[in-house]
Amino acid sequence: MKKLIFFIPVVLWMVIVFKFSNEPADTSQLTSLNITKKIVKIISKNEITDEKDELVQRVDKIVRKTAHYTLYAIGGFLIMIYIYQYKITENKKILYSILTGSIYACTDEIHQVFIPGRTGEITDVCLDSLGVATGVCVCLLAIKIIRDIKLKINLKEKQN
Repeated sequence: MKKLIFFIPVVLWMVIVFKFSNEPADTSQLTSLNITKKIVKIISKNEITDEKDELVQRVDKIVRKTAHYTLYAIGGFLIMIYIYQYKITENKKILYSILTGSIYACTDEIHQVFIPGRTGEITDVCLDSLGVATGVCVCLLAIKIIRDIKLKINLKEKQN
């Protein structure tokens, strides 16, 4: 039952990634540009002008790639939490988590080839895989911090 509870967020994450990847290029780019315009507007504290529109176009690629990385870092974290429930070595947990996320990144890029205006990019697979590895590392760090806190609590209880 516990494994199922930790598997549900992984599936939800996969559905969200699929939904984003299933958007035609025009829709995806419009969403991205709207977010980028808001970021540029906040940073510049003004309305978007023609000269700032060039900045928006340049910043948009960074926003899109950052979104890829972040979305897959979240996935790596969730996958690691799920796989951590199994009684296997920590190295295998890390390997399986990164492999699972990276394979999903590959299937995501293949899926995009069939969406109007979209392409599958090997650079996105690499970026997504890096995001997965980051999420796994953050998860491991969180697990270590939680273990250290529990250990300190147990030591204090034994002293009392």
